Amino acid sequence: MKPEPGRIEQRSNWTRLQMEARAGVRAPACGHALEILTCSKLEPPGLSTNHGHAWIRLWRDDGCYASVGFYPDESTGIDPERVPGLRYPGMLLSPDKYDRVGWPGQSTVVPLRSDQYEQLAAWVEGLQAGRRTGALVFDMVDRNCAGFVAEAAALVGVEVKSDQPILGFLPGWMHLPGRLSSWLLPLRRLIYRLGLGFFGGFSTLDWYWVREEAGVRRQPVTGQTPLFQGVKDLLFKQVPFNHVRAIQDWQKARAGQRAISDRLSEASSIADVGQAGVKGNG
Repeated sequence: MKPEPGRIEQRSNWTRLQMEARAGVRAPACGHALEILTCSKLEPPGLSTNHGHAWIRLWRDDGCYASVGFYPDESTGIDPERVPGLRYPGMLLSPDKYDRVGWPGQSTVVPLRSDQYEQLAAWVEGLQAGRRTGALVFDMVDRNCAGFVAEAAALVGVEVKSDQPILGFLPGWMHLPGRLSSWLLPLRRLIYRLGLGFFGGFSTLDWYWVREEAGVRRQPVTGQTPLFQGVKDLLFKQVPFNHVRAIQDWQKARAGQRAISDRLSEASSIADVGQAGVKGNG
């Protein structure tokens, strides 16, 4: 049977980031910034359904921004949840299709220097330019939307915790005691890799569909390698499970730390004013 194209997303066909200024979207006070956004239809995000989405906004100091998110290339017609270990072409959508949806989620702003902004913008555009040479390879576990966000943040020195233990999706009563859980951890990781290996982990798909004036054709992609390249990888490779839920937990923790820091700064300022008043009265 001849393969048929799936949905060809026109928002993936860009070369330079297009900046916009939208009413109702407040620009960060810091000027240049990386904004990390996550959302899900329901909270918290789930394992196989309602798993949410993560994307970024790159802000210039003039209040304009570009939103970018990473997705599986829908034109291949593949359901990634059925083959979570398969590596195949991904796509960067700009603007990101969830940037205007309004689902509940989190936002974290990372101030940038102008050179950091230029570095991030060049990195994103470089990924897009390498779409046909394997720069945008996608899989459901480590090379997904959450992994893209974590990699973008790492370029400017911010460590985003995106690796989500699968046990975190299970109810508390199903968790084993700490010592037993630690003892079984290597076995759980092996089972995780075996599952990925069975569901596509040794394979790649090396094409996607494009629409041109003459019609639709398959575009070959070079440079992709499978998640597992041999039995050694299957047995020992460390494979993260990057997930929106982990990023949201990181965002909430970071917001809490910042709130504590702000309260301490406020208390210190009040104390300084009080001491100044006492000295003045003396």
